[in-house]
Amino acid sequence: MLNRLFFAALALTLTAACPAEELLFAGQVQKLTLQPSGVGDCLPPCPVVPVRDANGMDRICLSNQGGCQTVEVKVVTQYLGSNNDATHTFRSRTGEWGGLNFPMTSNVILVHASDGKATWAPLVSRDGKTYFKAASMSSVGVVPVWKLEKDADGNVPLETLVGRIRAGK
Repeated sequence: MLNRLFFAALALTLTAACPAEELLFAGQVQKLTLQPSGVGDCLPPCPVVPVRDANGMDRICLSNQGGCQTVEVKVVTQYLGSNNDATHTFRSRTGEWGGLNFPMTSNVILVHASDGKATWAPLVSRDGKTYFKAASMSSVGVVPVWKLEKDADGNVPLETLVGRIRAGK
């Protein structure tokens, strides 16, 4: 019995997901796939069969979650992380009313991925510098993005963020 328990625990350890490395990179969306809830690997947000409590009451589930989205983003420039994959794939639920979590654009964007979640910000070039929309990200590494000095449009020079990350402050 103890042998079975040991091997079951070992199997769980070997199959558990490893925490993903934090990434920051400029990238370009290559492919965006949408899938309705309840189809393939896009599970429905609510149980198909109602759950009955011990007291005989049926629980109901209401959700405004949409379907699922899978996006492939090609790395143009890597700023944080040692993962040198040419592309990264991110999976998530679409937002309320089917809102996408990544843009349908060929423009290069800034992508931050941490703890299994990814956010992005548009990049703009002006006066020979590249800027990103600071409101799109809360913190990157040890850098609280909301504390960085912004211009009148809420943009921060990308070199400022990258410099602070490399300095560790």
